[in-house]
Amino acid sequence: MKKLSSIFLLLFTLIFLLSCGKDKWDGYELYENDEYGFSIYYPEDWSYREGFGKDSEQITGSIVVFQSPSEGKMDLFRENVNIFLETLPDSVDNVDAYLQYSKSYLPTQLANMNIKEEGKQVINGVESRWIIFGYTSRLKDLASMGYIFYRDGMGFVINSTSMPEDFMKFRRTFEKISTSIHFK
Repeated sequence: MKKLSSIFLLLFTLIFLLSCGKDKWDGYELYENDEYGFSIYYPEDWSYREGFGKDSEQITGSIVVFQSPSEGKMDLFRENVNIFLETLPDSVDNVDAYLQYSKSYLPTQLANMNIKEEGKQVINGVESRWIIFGYTSRLKDLASMGYIFYRDGMGFVINSTSMPEDFMKFRRTFEKISTSIHFK
């Protein structure tokens, strides 16, 4: 009986130690972009497209869009994380000014835009601001979480979007993706 208890204790300890060593990025892939100097993790079952909507006249435009897998024929909206650059006016010269600019500019572009939460966060040594907001696009109500960074006179945005009823289901994934950003 003592030998069986010892074996059980040894197995339990081994399983516990193996589970503690699990990499927090298991199930995620690393996306690296040398042109814009950043890397970010995204779920391995999500897809991505680069350069969608890039404007040839300006630097403004999507760098990459990550999309969740379709959940079937009834899935009317694929959750997504969009990373883009934004040309800013000269009056915006830091992340707090960028947040104020965004809060005044977004309602002119998004129907029924309303901010639900906002905050500050340092992500891998870089100051950011975030907002959670709702809006209407193409007759659909949507929920978004946007992280903004001020980088060399440009606005750098990580914006995650879902249907409002699915936002809490995806919020942790959106946060994990957004906070994995590393600038080079």
